[in-house]
Parts: sequence; structure tokens; C-alpha cells
Amino acid sequence: DLVEALLDEIKFLKDYQYECNEQLASRLRALLLEQKIQAFRGEKFKNEGEVRKVIRKLVGHQNQDGSWSWWDTGDGGVWVTLHVAAALNMAESGGFPVAIDKQSLINYLEINLADLASKHRLHVQAYLLEQGEKLQVRALADSLRHSEKASLHDKLLAQRLMQLSGEKPDWTWINKNKGK
Repeated sequence: DLVEALLDEIKFLKDYQYECNEQLASRLRALLLEQKIQAFRGEKFKNEGEVRKVIRKLVGHQNQDGSWSWWDTGDGGVWVTLHVAAALNMAESGGFPVAIDKQSLINYLEINLADLASKHRLHVQAYLLEQGEKLQVRALADSLRHSEKASLHDKLLAQRLMQLSGEKPDWTWINKNKGK
């Protein structure tokens, strides 16, 4: 059963002994997925206290500049910051209160955007657009779509950026690439 296999993986993440910010964010995502599975099955979720505990730890580890580091607080990194922020957004969307400094987080990501490798830049831009930030993405999406070096994943993510920015993605191109 696929759901049972997923629950086994969730259990592994919940029981993982280390508590770096990356692992705490992964544990939070696992707990929130477990909650959805149990709701789908009509079962009571018994780990709300654990969800709140992980949220408190992650909120407490946010740096002044809006970022997260790998352990507690310290020099922030874009990848771990994005991973933690996405997990906390998932928790907030699930009805859990999350009291982070969102504006500092957005500022941190925007400041570091130009220095990122293109793969990370696409994910940061998607996150920023999901937070309601206004970004110009058409030129990037067009260049990726025509690039021979860009992966299909990156090209599809560029189309997602178009969608998030309020523009229409190229459905003809997307449909042509189904099944690749």
C-alpha cells in the first residue's frame, strides 16, 4: 500500500534524532502530511503538540536578517531558508499560527537573488511570487524555454513562474512536452 509506505517514511522523519533547521523543517512537513493522511482516513491527528513544538523551534531560530542557518542561528543560507520558509507556510496554511518576520525573510531572499545559481533562483522566485511579490519573469521563462542546456524541470518551473506572475503559461509548449 502506497500510503503505508509514505507513513513509514514520515515515521522516519519524525523519529530522526538530529535537530538542524533543515531536519526540523522536514519533520514539520512530515507531520503535516501525516495530519492530511489521517484526516483523509477519518482518523484523529495526535501530534498537534509536536507540530507546535517544531514550529516554535524554527520560529526561534530565524535570524535577524530573515534567514535560517543549518543549526540554530548563525550565517543564513538561501537553500535552508527556503526549505524552512516553505515548511512554515505549509503549517500556516494548515491552520497553525506561525509568527516569523516575513518581511525580513522576503528582503533576505530578494537581496540574495542575483547571486544564486539559476536552479535556486527559480525556486526563490516562485516562493516570492507565492508571497505576493511582483517580479518580471517573462524574459527568464522565454530564455529557459528556448535553452538547450536547461532541464525540462527548470523549463516547467519557468512556466509556473509565468502562472504565478499572472501571465499565461505556454500551454502549447507544455502539452507538447507531456510524457518526456
